[in-house]
Amino acid sequence: MMLCLLALGLGACSVVPRDETSQTGFERYFRVEWVTGESARGVPMFTGYVFNQHVYPAEGLRLFVDELDNFGQPILRKTVYVPSILPGSRSYFEVPITGTAKNYRVGLYGWEWRAGGGA
Repeated sequence: MMLCLLALGLGACSVVPRDETSQTGFERYFRVEWVTGESARGVPMFTGYVFNQHVYPAEGLRLFVDELDNFGQPILRKTVYVPSILPGSRSYFEVPITGTAKNYRVGLYGWEWRAGGGA
């Protein structure tokens, strides 16, 4: 799996400016690991996990995937809802993509912390 933080480029993820719609500092609390591939039906997919590295459960996360052109400019954005994630655990996501992008940018926004930890 590929590890990609919003402003850090590794492998197929390029170094791009921080997206203004991303909640500031999400990297302190979450880690996103992803790969691109195809579904069983041959549909291009962006799949992976969001890891909660904080001490509180998070809920209501929205993950976005920007498909970028050769110049790092977004050509399409897809947003998916990620259900609650307990501390130290992860949640799976799938995002259908066009398969024509040169690079991708990933970010999170809109989450809330749930007090109490645990389930």
